[in-house]
Amino acid sequence: MFILESFGPRTRAGFAYGVCLLLAAWTWAEPAVGSVQYQFERLADELGGRQSSIYDLFQDPDGLIWLAGDTDGLLRFDGNEFTSWNEGFAADLTRANVSTQVITPAGRLWVGSWGNGLQYWDRQQERYVAFLADADDPDALADNRVQRLMVDSGGRVWVGTAAGINLIDPDDPDRLRRFARDDPDHPLFGERIWGMVEHDDGFWLATTGGVYWLSPDLLHWRHYLLDLEAAEVFERGAEVRTIARVHGEIWAGSQLGVFRHDAAGDRFVQIGFDDGVARPMPRVNVILESAQGHVWIGAFDGLYLIDPTRRRFQRQGEAWNRIADVDIRSMLEDSEGNLWIGSRDQGLIHGWRTQKVFSPLVRQMPDNLAELGRRLTSAVLFDDRDRLWLSVPGGMLRRDAADQWRYWEFPSEIGVRRVEGLRQAPDGRIWIGTNDGLFSIGADDQLRAESRIYELLGVGTLPVNSLYVHDDGTLWVSLWQYGLVEWHPETEHTRVFLEQLRRLRGDLVYQLTRDDRGQIWAATRYSGLFRFNGDEFEAIELQIGHQLDAPTLYCVVPEQPDRLWLCTEDGLVRYDLARAEHQVFGSLQGLPVERITGFFLDPLGSAWALTAQGVARKLPDSERFVSYGLGDGLPGLGLQRNAVHSNADGLLVMGTSHGAVQVDPAAPPRGLNQPPTVLSRLWIDGMERTRTLDLATPALSLPHDFRDLMIQVAVLDFHDPGRNLVRYRLRGFEAEFSPLTRDRIIRYMNLPPGSYVLEVEGWSSRGVPGQRPLEIPIEIAAPWWHSPLAWVSALLLLAALIWATIALRERQLRVSNERLSALVEARTQELGEANRRLRASATEDFLTGLLNRRGFTERFNAVQQLAIRQQAPLALVLFDLDHFKRINDEYGHDAGDHVLSAVAQIVKQRLRRADLAARWGGEEFLLALPDTDVAGAVGLCETLRTRLAEHDIRHKDQPIQVSATFGVVVRHGVSAPLESWVKAADGAMYTGKRGGRNKIVVAENSPHDGL
Repeated sequence: MFILESFGPRTRAGFAYGVCLLLAAWTWAEPAVGSVQYQFERLADELGGRQSSIYDLFQDPDGLIWLAGDTDGLLRFDGNEFTSWNEGFAADLTRANVSTQVITPAGRLWVGSWGNGLQYWDRQQERYVAFLADADDPDALADNRVQRLMVDSGGRVWVGTAAGINLIDPDDPDRLRRFARDDPDHPLFGERIWGMVEHDDGFWLATTGGVYWLSPDLLHWRHYLLDLEAAEVFERGAEVRTIARVHGEIWAGSQLGVFRHDAAGDRFVQIGFDDGVARPMPRVNVILESAQGHVWIGAFDGLYLIDPTRRRFQRQGEAWNRIADVDIRSMLEDSEGNLWIGSRDQGLIHGWRTQKVFSPLVRQMPDNLAELGRRLTSAVLFDDRDRLWLSVPGGMLRRDAADQWRYWEFPSEIGVRRVEGLRQAPDGRIWIGTNDGLFSIGADDQLRAESRIYELLGVGTLPVNSLYVHDDGTLWVSLWQYGLVEWHPETEHTRVFLEQLRRLRGDLVYQLTRDDRGQIWAATRYSGLFRFNGDEFEAIELQIGHQLDAPTLYCVVPEQPDRLWLCTEDGLVRYDLARAEHQVFGSLQGLPVERITGFFLDPLGSAWALTAQGVARKLPDSERFVSYGLGDGLPGLGLQRNAVHSNADGLLVMGTSHGAVQVDPAAPPRGLNQPPTVLSRLWIDGMERTRTLDLATPALSLPHDFRDLMIQVAVLDFHDPGRNLVRYRLRGFEAEFSPLTRDRIIRYMNLPPGSYVLEVEGWSSRGVPGQRPLEIPIEIAAPWWHSPLAWVSALLLLAALIWATIALRERQLRVSNERLSALVEARTQELGEANRRLRASATEDFLTGLLNRRGFTERFNAVQQLAIRQQAPLALVLFDLDHFKRINDEYGHDAGDHVLSAVAQIVKQRLRRADLAARWGGEEFLLALPDTDVAGAVGLCETLRTRLAEHDIRHKDQPIQVSATFGVVVRHGVSAPLESWVKAADGAMYTGKRGGRNKIVVAENSPHDGL
């Protein structure tokens, strides 16, 4: 290794950026790093997913992610959507080819582009200030190809270009200073800068000619070649692509691999693979030290990992690199420990930092049972021999102590779809309660249908809703629409309780359980809570909120004497019977939803709440829950209410809608960081004003005549951003917070003048509250006529006018009062009727009485937004009358108008109140059908098509035959302009026209599963 005190200028080569546009998304396997795993997935957002090459990534102080790329330029990501930040760039940009960006402590956004120089955003003047190369200005930008930006500890901006460096003082942002402007022979005067980093001893730069060190005062320099022989032999053999500070050292990366600076020997030493590993060194583009101490290497062929202690590449599973065949050009670790990877030609890749709390049991099953292991598991049981029993649709699975699996299939003629309960009797027999009766598996491992209980009761086979086995072998069986039966199989003793369940259609016992004192508890669907007193089940009166009727109880779990946990529609309730006091846990306490379907206390004393949207665990010594979802290893979010059990070792198994999972309750929860809540976008009177805000301390000053304020917020938790929650209130305008919502748009219209504060509270997908509320002061100016002097003058003038009017007109008003009152009433009625006709004519079609194009367009957006909030499908139908021109030609235009009116009446008769119908133009009609899937939309179209064909339409006693061709498009949870809906439906309709007319055609992008 040679250290050179000087080095002449080198030949520069241009850098070609790829523009291959990939739209597909894929997922890579999860490399384990210590106890933490990463799941990598390419983002496929309509804007961010298009990004061809991403050369820089940055997280601003608020936590927002910024991307610099060669296709869509500068983007900002709030966890939910990408926002383009290119408006205002230099007008001669043929494309927004951005290579790097930083935000200074003063809040200025600096953007470097490849070929279009340097710019920064001036928020006050709402413009980008541009800097370009100029041969006549010695301090001008060194080159219009800006490679890298850096902000040092003094606030200076370093601009690394393809031909040198510029510096910008934080107090004088409009002036550039060229590094070594008076010394053109300085090796860095015209050198291409690939990377820069500040260290304790000065500044280190990665360049085409090697590594340079600059003293803090920039007066002294040293030059390093990573490999002298390679520098002399290979083209670009001296080039260094990246430089970083890693564990207090300087590390550099090049096409020769990774090197670290040995301070003792003042030289760079190569980091290699373990002895005996024969593979080439990766060509390195970026080095990243994570907050956890991992050293990630982004190379031309994927992601590598280095053990910083051994200073060797670390194998990741079966391979040395992950996300292979991806040329990595930038990396970022966000505040949660997630990785963001920018690639060349393949867009943005997100590496979720996951901790697999749940492990799907299907991974332990033999291949012939794997398909069953991925299906609904509605019941779970560990027996006294530590054998695990799982229910699957149509059968039972068992894993013994030797990890051997066995499967029983219910007879196909019986039709068992779901197991509602598994219990073990004292004799070892396993009792199975199903939707089609009671079954058992005894010591001989034979599956039997137990019909004796029904024979003793004198009834046919009834579904079992819940099941409990007493220590003496007595079974307590809840039968659908019958009651609760106590039955001992040996003595054949039977008693029936809770027969009142028969009075309410659909009433049933959701759960049977026993407390430490031997009391049996029953939670019912409609009749409330019951406790067995030895002779009868007594109703337990509960005082929960203001509910008059008995609450729906999905579970009852005794925790200690006189204290119960109850699962309800409105949250998880901890109830103190002795004091008649209760506490409700819901979304504000971390639960994923308010409807709790099951609850379990594991052997370690942890409380688990089960829902249709995941599972939540109560933190020790805390009144909060932590929610878990798909990112934590759950194969499905639908947790089954009776499908949870643990063995003597504390191993916990839960059943989900997509198989069973096991979890170690002793594993500590992760991802409990409090996310920030930030302002993401802003619109005032329909115009986006996001860039005009000081995002660090946002405050709004609005004129008195503003009409519409719309604010978009984001909770910056990237674990599962779609499940983040917010609530808000406008202090000074409303006292209470809004309900919790996943909707991020907050809108106010026509606010009166005054001072307000918008307060927004956020919760992460795990239910962890944000660091602090987002507070946005809003000042709405008062018009001049609201000033005190104007009011005093107006009042005095008004008083004078009133006195004069009373004095002059008193007598006349008394005489004409009745006549004027009648005239005013008549004119008011006329005016109201005129206004009604005017409104109708603006939005209704005069011929058919349906909405016109304007009326339909105005109402469709509200229908679409309601469908998105309710996560419901929305259908749009466009249909056209076949050969309508022929009708006009043969019968006349009066006949055509008569046909259009008749078709409109047929449509009105078949639509619901919530549906929209419009005459879209000519003989075209447009329908919007909320909460309607493909099957429902096609069914309505078929009804209309048949009715049109059968309807006897006559004009002047001449029969007119009518048919129509329909185009249908259905979408779920998609926000799109009406034009895109109509275009899709129009394409489907014209496919039907070309296919012979009088048809119904569904657009190809409509889901056919009814969702």
